Amino acid sequence: RGVPDTNSPTLARAIENAGAVALPMGIARDSSDSLEEALARIRGASPDILLTTGGASMGAADLVKPALARAGYESDFWRVKIRPGSPFSFGRLPGPIHVFGLPGNPVSSFVTFQLLARPFLLALGGQDRRFCPVVRATAGEALTGARELAIFLRVRLDPAAARGSEGVGPAYVAHLTGPQGSGLMNSLGIADGLAVLPRGVERVETGEPVSVVLLG
Repeated sequence: RGVPDTNSPTLARAIENAGAVALPMGIARDSSDSLEEALARIRGASPDILLTTGGASMGAADLVKPALARAGYESDFWRVKIRPGSPFSFGRLPGPIHVFGLPGNPVSSFVTFQLLARPFLLALGGQDRRFCPVVRATAGEALTGARELAIFLRVRLDPAAARGSEGVGPAYVAHLTGPQGSGLMNSLGIADGLAVLPRGVERVETGEPVSVVLLG
């Protein structure tokens, strides 16, 4: 049984929401020939930006980086210290075509698009407001971070019981939407935003403040 393609429709909608035009180019198989054929089609379409998902980590079937290199790719960086979405890359193909290499896991792909690719699209389109809004919330339960990574947790925001009797403090309570595995789209679909635990913050206790990046 094949793996459902959730990345293409999810990213296409996110691209359109950022004011750009999505040109889905299909799925390339895990072979050098298939990837090179796909890159030839892409160059023929003359896009401003290329988004790839998957195939760019360290496994034997991760052939995207070598295929891009043969096409003249110049890398700016590969890997970022966030979770989900560490195997993210950015560079250029001749043209120039700006290339965002997104992870293959659906949640990682969406999160890295929102945080790293979407602002670039908005800037390219001349928009002044390029970043997702951030609100302060109170943690509805303990949240676990990491020493070496910035962690983005899917949360829903509950305004009902957020403020105390004096009406002060954060306007929302942030609750996890469920298990946070990078392949679990259901916990993303019901999320209002991403609770941010910066690098070095290994735990936020219940009732403590936390920043939440809103998802439009």
